Amino acid sequence: MQAHQTDLTLNLGSAQGHSVLEVLRTTEQILGRPLNHAFAARREGDPARLVASAAQARALLNWSPQHSSLETLIESSWRVYQA
Repeated sequence: MQAHQTDLTLNLGSAQGHSVLEVLRTTEQILGRPLNHAFAARREGDPARLVASAAQARALLNWSPQHSSLETLIESSWRVYQA
């Protein structure tokens, strides 16, 4: 990071990847009902794998994710959207 830089953008992922199917099944388990979905081929340009890491935030700010389990993320998001 440059000394005169005033803005900083950091990725705050957990470095724990999950497949779309994992997210779908976990969401169904948390909601207690099936979700309407359809399987399709990957779109052109979609990455085969995309996982966010907080390595730079950890190094610069001593920050690490504390509530990043898939279940916690889905449950807390669902509570927000229900409100």
